[in-house]
Amino acid sequence: MLLLENDWAEWGQDEPAAAGEAHALSGSAIVDSYTAHRVVIRANVARAGFLVLADTYYPAWQATVDGRPAHVFRANVSQRAVYLREGDHEVVFEFRSKALRWGAILSAVSLFLLLMGLIAVKRSTQEG
Repeated sequence: MLLLENDWAEWGQDEPAAAGEAHALSGSAIVDSYTAHRVVIRANVARAGFLVLADTYYPAWQATVDGRPAHVFRANVSQRAVYLREGDHEVVFEFRSKALRWGAILSAVSLFLLLMGLIAVKRSTQEG
């Protein structure tokens, strides 16, 4: 059984023929690559269902299925999942945090200002 945080149909997914069957994948899934910010999975699905990745759910995770954006569901309280139709698929999870991006920008600006300040202090001590 699969526990989803929200009703998955509200995210624009078509309701499968038998809703109870849509909760477990029948097929195979292979992790092609796994890094801290990106996971690529190849799945062969015999019938529609959810692919659950037993990693921690966080809202900054985004996913694509076959290159198209897919909703990342909170599954089983703390994991992430995507809905797949039957067939072969490439599923890519990517971590894209706005907070992380802004932190990197602010750090780069701070480093630049610090270097400019150090250069100005060095020039003033050489002149004086």
